[in-house]
Amino acid sequence: MTTMSQEWSAAWPGRTVLDCIASYLPQRGDAVAVVDGARRLSFTALLEDVGAFAAGMEAIGVGPGDVVSMQLPNCAEALVVHLAALRIGAVVNPVIPIYRERELAFILADTGARLLVIPRRHRGFDFPSMVAALPHRPPHVAVVGGAAAGFLDFAALRESGRGRQITAAPIAPDALSYLLYTSGTESNPKGVRHSQNTLLFDLLATIRMNAITADDVFFAPSPVTHITGLLYALLLPFVVGSKVCLMDRWNAGEAAAMIEREGCTWTAGATPFLRDLLDDPAAAGHDISCLRIFRCGGADVPPAVIRAAQARGINAYRSYGSTEHPTISGTSDGDPLKNAETDGKVHPHIEIRITDPDETTRDMPPGAEGEIITRGPDRCLGYRDAGLDRAAFDAEGWYRSGDLGRVDGEGYITITGRKKDIIIRKGENISAREVEDVLADMAEVAAVAVVGVRDPERGERVCAVIVPREGCTVTMARMTAHFAAAGVARQKFPEQLELRAALPVTASGKVRKNVLRDELSV
Repeated sequence: MTTMSQEWSAAWPGRTVLDCIASYLPQRGDAVAVVDGARRLSFTALLEDVGAFAAGMEAIGVGPGDVVSMQLPNCAEALVVHLAALRIGAVVNPVIPIYRERELAFILADTGARLLVIPRRHRGFDFPSMVAALPHRPPHVAVVGGAAAGFLDFAALRESGRGRQITAAPIAPDALSYLLYTSGTESNPKGVRHSQNTLLFDLLATIRMNAITADDVFFAPSPVTHITGLLYALLLPFVVGSKVCLMDRWNAGEAAAMIEREGCTWTAGATPFLRDLLDDPAAAGHDISCLRIFRCGGADVPPAVIRAAQARGINAYRSYGSTEHPTISGTSDGDPLKNAETDGKVHPHIEIRITDPDETTRDMPPGAEGEIITRGPDRCLGYRDAGLDRAAFDAEGWYRSGDLGRVDGEGYITITGRKKDIIIRKGENISAREVEDVLADMAEVAAVAVVGVRDPERGERVCAVIVPREGCTVTMARMTAHFAAAGVARQKFPEQLELRAALPVTASGKVRKNVLRDELSV
């Protein structure tokens, strides 16, 4: 893949989140930086922990260019690991906590991580036991929330760095800073490479268009190890010096209470979060009028949900992006009708084309549907596996999104479908092929197709359409047990089972998934 064009490089901010923090720390040092349950840390206290953990990592041999993986929930320790890694020039590799042996083993091997930070327990799951059973693991594993045999204690490692001098230089603006793994049409997740320049360009545009200042308070329910949480919990609040309120496990009543108590003004997340804040009886008793903006994306966003939020005084709007190209569209100051019925106005400096889905070199007429092709200063640096670049990027830097849509005469984009064979469940991309590969290992399965079925709560749910082998029976219980034994993340477990005598196929034998989706989504 070719390097960024001169035009994009000129648009890069040329600074890092650490530079931003240094600029306002003298004035904001005593202000609350993060709320994590009962814990409240000031910017000064947080930065002291960051410096200590950075020195502790350096003392065990972690340094510039090394990969620091963190499979942490939404907690203050995730903020510490993130900033500490950048402080010593290391690459941050956030890993979603719901990933299990299969996904984690692949990511750790692909990154060559030197340090992995995990929780002792999260939602009842024993992370040290999972990591101990992996055939290969990083040289160092640190555990948050209590010691585990054979691994480092996070708190002890942090405390060992108190008073130590850090010798490594902080991350440079154009250096590789993040490896973010996203599921697509392939079985294995793809490692997406970003720098501080690419992501801060994105965030500075969001700050301008949403008039965000240090007086805003961020509500962060999306996983901080997902692109949304990384942008709006780990980065944006620290670019402007505002408070961020972390929520680890979604509960509409607790979310509304936190928004009211902390005066949260800004958030971003998938459709179910917004719908629950508006409709869940548990949220009804709380005043959330302080929430001025809800940026909604990551899954299908019904216009009615946006309109309902607008009627409550929340400036809700739809947005479009991906891990590879984080924010392509979405503006808070747009036409309320357009904010509800389209996926927002294309951002300044972002170039977009609508092309023939079967021949991406041919542009479609204005207003026509086609595959969305984009490029711009916040587009990623490519994939960890350079072999994946050719299929995703052309020689001029255009990113083939695999999504279908159209752009109107005012520059508003509407997503109409996907070429990619993925399922978007609660804002998470799930590879249908990966789920199919796991199901194909079941002795009872003769043929299988996995599709996303529309779901009012999840956006889509994972549906397995199976042709059983002669004389065999497939049940939900048997299927669930098989996935659990395979060590697959629970969100990938099929939630609906359909048994068929045969699958609909084309003349060439390809499964007609569109037929199954249409039939099952009625």
